[in-house]
Amino acid sequence: MATPLFLKRTLLAVFLLVPIVNFGVFLLPGGDRQFANMVSTRVDAAGYAFSIWGIIFAMMIAFSILVQRLTESSKSLTAATAALIIAGIASIFFVPISLYASQTIGWLDIVLHLVALIAALVFLRRHCHAVSVVNGRWSFVGPSMYCGWISAATLISTALMLQENGVDVSDQIATGIAIGALALITTIASLMTWSRDPVYGGTIAWALIAIGVQQSAFPLIRWTAWLGAAALTVFIITFMILNRSFYAAADALRLPKK
Repeated sequence: MATPLFLKRTLLAVFLLVPIVNFGVFLLPGGDRQFANMVSTRVDAAGYAFSIWGIIFAMMIAFSILVQRLTESSKSLTAATAALIIAGIASIFFVPISLYASQTIGWLDIVLHLVALIAALVFLRRHCHAVSVVNGRWSFVGPSMYCGWISAATLISTALMLQENGVDVSDQIATGIAIGALALITTIASLMTWSRDPVYGGTIAWALIAIGVQQSAFPLIRWTAWLGAAALTVFIITFMILNRSFYAAADALRLPKK
């Protein structure tokens, strides 16, 4: 089953538009103060970490271009393409939402992002299992990195949404929740890495390092983040030594046998 041409074209159009909208936010009224009024949380990351968006956008454009070159496909790849289109549209809408809407609406947008990206990765994995004929190069780096970064962003967005809705806890409880959240996302990233997706794990490690840098006022949170990043890094290196192939950067595109 070939992926419909309009889906391929839509995927490319969306991810060409995504960086234009995100990097062109300063052209919108109030765009120069996009996050100026955002309150701090105990899972905030250092600002430099967000430079990863440039890499993610570039990899998603590359992924979209590769999809255009396919003459054959699978139902799973078609479903993954549709899910990525939804994620891209959510990214576009997040720009005006972050400027003019509440943190709760922003959180709903981030959750939609995350659900769509998880679905895309699931369908891409099914595609890998379903096919067997080598035909050209392939890469899942973009979707894996995108999903990893949105997973980390969901922590921040959830904290902001709870604060906006009046959820107030003591300092000790807030610190405990932050540590638990960081431990959870480290565990998920480890499982994803062991499931042959070290790019997802590496993206989470990058986020954890940045969270540790930002949380200098909370040593327990800082060191939890850094220890998680260190453990993930060792885990990823071990995986790469023991395994030659992984979903996030497969050697070839495989298509169903005729």
